[in-house]
Amino acid sequence: MLLPTLYQDVLMKRVTLASVAGALTSPEARQLAYEMAVCVCDADGVQSVPEQAFLAEARTVLGLDPISARQFSHDAEAMAAA
Repeated sequence: MLLPTLYQDVLMKRVTLASVAGALTSPEARQLAYEMAVCVCDADGVQSVPEQAFLAEARTVLGLDPISARQFSHDAEAMAAA
């Protein structure tokens, strides 16, 4: 799938978080996807309430360890706020 097509699918809400997460077959790919999402959410400073809700859903859908995922998010947010 080409990046512009994927970008359009996300913007047009033709894909869901669950469907995208299901395509990630390794724990490393799921972890990387979460870390990238955190970085995008922190790109403009601290996470907004909708971003926090999205990341909470992502942790669950991706099947990540909630404690270590939250810690990564917290550390990234602290760096973004600095």
